[in-house]
Amino acid sequence: MVKFRDFTIGEVFQIKKGIRLDRNKIPLDAFNGHHPYVSRTESGNMVSDWIDYDESYLSPGNVLALGMDTFVFTYQAKPFFTGDKIKIATLRNYSLNESIAMYLITAIRKAMASLSWGVNMDEEKLKKVEIELPVSKVNTPDWDYMEQHINSIKKDVFGEEIKSYINHLLIGNDTSVLTEKKEFREFIVGKLFSIRPTKNYGMTNDTLFKTPGKNPVISNISFNNGVVNYIGLEPTEKGGILTFSDTGTYATESVFYQPTDFIGYSHVQGMYPLFDPNILNEDVGLYLVTSIRKAVNGIYDYSRKFTRDSLMETSIELPIDQNNEPDWLYMERYIKAIKGNIGEALVNNIDRIQ
Repeated sequence: MVKFRDFTIGEVFQIKKGIRLDRNKIPLDAFNGHHPYVSRTESGNMVSDWIDYDESYLSPGNVLALGMDTFVFTYQAKPFFTGDKIKIATLRNYSLNESIAMYLITAIRKAMASLSWGVNMDEEKLKKVEIELPVSKVNTPDWDYMEQHINSIKKDVFGEEIKSYINHLLIGNDTSVLTEKKEFREFIVGKLFSIRPTKNYGMTNDTLFKTPGKNPVISNISFNNGVVNYIGLEPTEKGGILTFSDTGTYATESVFYQPTDFIGYSHVQGMYPLFDPNILNEDVGLYLVTSIRKAVNGIYDYSRKFTRDSLMETSIELPIDQNNEPDWLYMERYIKAIKGNIGEALVNNIDRIQ
């Protein structure tokens, strides 16, 4: 039976500052290059650009990159350039690889879920954060177990249930909608949705997460569809709505469609349709999420907060029908076609991925 214990991040990693390269000082002809430029973004494995530049600015690969004020942690396999407030973590007594990195990132994210966005996370505080890891017979991290555990998940990633879902994506796949000519117009979000805070239990994370279960808790993170944990308490909100966080550096990337009933969280806002709620299925929801994210991208920062009131006044571009109203059917067909293309790509690459 595998045993676990808590380790501080400082025990596991040696942490140092990345070699800062100011993006604003990078010449335009350096972009579209071969080396990743790692920033604090949560998308694209933290890679915001690819550049060719003075290689003395490169940080080493096979490390974790840490976004200090955004709580973003990713594995960087190859040497990379980096912007401001990025720390680099290397294992103290072992050689990191992708599988071990994936295990460690999951453990770190789980630990960070109990921290509030906006916490001033400096290096010393980070080193004291405790993460739960499997231990060997000599009470040190069991690296072999971590690697084997992740490798087994990779092998099962295309199990029968997943393959069945991929086949479901391919049923009736009609890609003609992707090239269909369509008219669009602007709609005010506040005319489409009522927005208010989601109901929550008002507990501390230690108490809230005490009982494991199957009901998702939607928090202020901007990955994993906002799900920070699954617990045994009853849902506070019905599924079939959009959610977003009104706090955090990457709040504009926290807009998600929630397909199932869930438990709300402080600073998580619910978007409740003013149109027929039966229209807001997963495909329409994903289309609206993308439209909203596109509309608010690059507008909000520390000085201009992404809030309920600001989103209510935001205009989003949507396809329209012959009555000049949102064409919900087109949105649904469009997302289904994209899903179908993804399904085909997965089918064509299953053997290579496995």
